[in-house]
Formats: sequence, structure tokens, C-alpha cells
Amino acid sequence: MIFEPPRHGKSELTSRRLPALIHGRYPNDEILAVSYNAELASSMTIDVQRIMDNPLYEELFPTVRIAKHSGAKYKRTSDEHEIIPYQDPVDKLWHWYTGSYKSAGVGGSFTGRGANWSLIDDPIKNREDADSKAFRNMLWSFYTSTLRTRMEGEGSILITLTRWHDDDLASRLLRLAQADKTADQWVVLNLPAIKEHERDSYDPREIGEPLWPDKFSYQDLMKIKAMGMRDWSSLWQQEPTVEGGNIIKSDQIKYYTVQPERYDRMIQSWDFATKDKASSDFTVGQVWGQKGANKYLVAQFRKRASFPEAVKAVLQMSKDYPLAHKKLIEGKANGPAIIQTLKDSISGMVEVEPRGDKVARLNSVAPEFESGNVYLPDPSIAPWIGDYVKELCDFPAGSNDDQVDGTSQALDHLRRGGILRAPISGHGSGTIY
Repeated sequence: MIFEPPRHGKSELTSRRLPALIHGRYPNDEILAVSYNAELASSMTIDVQRIMDNPLYEELFPTVRIAKHSGAKYKRTSDEHEIIPYQDPVDKLWHWYTGSYKSAGVGGSFTGRGANWSLIDDPIKNREDADSKAFRNMLWSFYTSTLRTRMEGEGSILITLTRWHDDDLASRLLRLAQADKTADQWVVLNLPAIKEHERDSYDPREIGEPLWPDKFSYQDLMKIKAMGMRDWSSLWQQEPTVEGGNIIKSDQIKYYTVQPERYDRMIQSWDFATKDKASSDFTVGQVWGQKGANKYLVAQFRKRASFPEAVKAVLQMSKDYPLAHKKLIEGKANGPAIIQTLKDSISGMVEVEPRGDKVARLNSVAPEFESGNVYLPDPSIAPWIGDYVKELCDFPAGSNDDQVDGTSQALDHLRRGGILRAPISGHGSGTIY
């Protein structure tokens, strides 16, 4: 499987160039190609044929030919072609090839055809189809009952797509592979528009680097991201979100543009990265305020921070929010070392031992969101809140959980703690460092 953003050349490589290459190297193999409709599939077929008609292709593969036009003895139409016999001009020996290519749209027929190669390119056309469970079920049925049954022996399947939905064809197949080791197992090449993790060793980019900067610069991609987190996460970053959320639902999120004049209580909540260096883990520090039963996310620090940067962040947040005196610090990763380093510089640091796993901890505070007692800064005053909400609603299926950990730690403490007698003035509006 190859996951890649729109307009990054995936069809050029996998649906046009690759079939021509397969014909050249394996002229006896049969190829089945699928796109979201018959029109696009035919367009791809014609492009493959044009490549094979090119004199440069004949130089690379001098014995591999297709008919020069439709209506010839051997098939050449807008949706299929055959590799024709070739007689060597020197030794007069014939090469009798059996290879062929057949394309169709999703739901089309491959009756009577076998395949050594199945190439599926963007089987979902648009958001409407992606969000339709009926369409997703139809695509699944087409794959399992039509396309997969055409594979012969150790045939190869390549699925190239942009991730529209968390229940798309790729998701279903990967879940099946994980649940049943006798099912097809997949090699996945995941290429997000902007690299956010170090998990994929085949991706040589630095964190934050665009996939194709000459075509989509970082600034261009940020403009696309600003238009909506759901499409950004799925289409561009290949991390489709669960519609509505998992533990925390998107319709449970409430926002504020103006904070209470005074809080009853303010705290800091910190979750530090595991390694003592900039890594794929984030250090997250949050300031939360409580007014009556309501809890407000006031500010957040989030960065892949080295140990010195994390120390500096705690000092700065404590300076900016002096009334958030109590500082909850998870007693894992660099947390204890941070406390040891700063214990003589600032007070109020409390080491917290997490109770239960991450899922259990968020579940324990989920009623706070469900009851409408949690408020987040509106995107108009905190542009970073979109990433926060995505991580919160994706959990536990998302790729990051540092903001979630800081949130569950803070809310658990606030809902269990008493209210301070003296009210505390708020400070800032959705600040992020």
C-alpha cells in the first residue's frame, strides 16, 4: 500500500509507468487495474499504451510490443491490450507472449480474467463517497468477491490511495491483517505531506519538511491545513480521523473567546518527552483554570524539546502564570529529572503517578466533556487548538497522545480537588509558546 497526498505524482508512477515496466520485465504476466470509475481507468490505460508506443520504450524492451491500433488482430482498446508475439529479426525465433492488461472502474467486471498483478489507484472519488457506508461496503465487496479472487498464485496487489476515511479499503485490510495472521499481510509506504514522526525509516526527511517542497511549500500546506483539520489529517497527512471522535466526541467540544474574570483555581500539567533530546515525542505543558464546575484550557506549550528547552519552558510558564502555582508533573520519562533540576528554583512541583493506562485515564474524565464542563480556546484566539482537538478526538487511534496525557492528568486532579477560597484572576487567552 502507498499512502500519498493529492497531486504528488502517485498515479503517474503506479498507474502509468509501473504497468509499462511490468510488461517489459514480465511480458507473460497479466495485469488488472482499477480506478474509481471506468472513465479514469480508460484514461490510465491509454497513457500506458502511449508509453509503450514511445521509441524509447522499444529501446529498453525491444521484444515487447502491443498492437499499433485498435481493430488489429491482437486486442488494443481503451480498457485493455495484449502483448503480441515478436519475431527476432536476426535468429528469426518467435517470442510467444501471453501478457495482457485490463482496466475497470470500481464495480466493473473482470469476468474470465486472471491476474499476476492487481493495481488499485484511488478507488474513492470524493468526500461524499468516502463518507457513504454503502459505498465503502460496495468497494469492500468488489475487492473481496471480484478483484481478490482473480489473483493467481503468488500474485502482487498494489493499493495506491489518498486516505479519505478511517473505514476505507486500506483500513479494513490492515485491521484484518492484524487480527488474522493468515490473511494478506501488507507492506505500507506512508508519505504524509509534512513529516511529523521519526517512525518510518524509509522517509529521509527532517521533521516538519514537506514531501514535495517545489510544488507544495510549507506555507502552501499551512494554508490548506487552515481550511479544515479533517481533510488535512486524512487527505494530506494520511491519518484519517474517526468521524465524531472516539472516547471524546467532536460535538462535546465547547469553546470560549472570553475567559472568566477570575478563576477559583489554576494549575499546570506537564507531560515530558521520554528522551533527553529533541525527538518524535512532544513535551506538553498546559495551564488549566477552574471556575465552579467548569474547566478552561488557558495555555499550552508543545514542542519536541530537548531537556534544556523543557526546563526553560517550565520556568517561562511559571513566570507567565504565577497563580498556577501547583505544577503536576508525570513521574515518568524526564519528569523526575525536571523536578530535581528545578526544585530549588521554583516551588509547587508535584510528581504524579498515572493511575491505569492512557485509555482508562481519558475515560475517567470523559464525563467532563460529555457534561459540557470543559472549555477550550476558540481557534480565532488559539490557532493551534485544531491540532489539540484532532489528537483528543482521534485518541486512542491517533499517532500522538502527549496533549491527551496532559489533559487527563489536569482534569482528573481538578475534579478530585477542592476549590480554593480566594478567587484567582485569569491570565492570557489561549497562549501557546
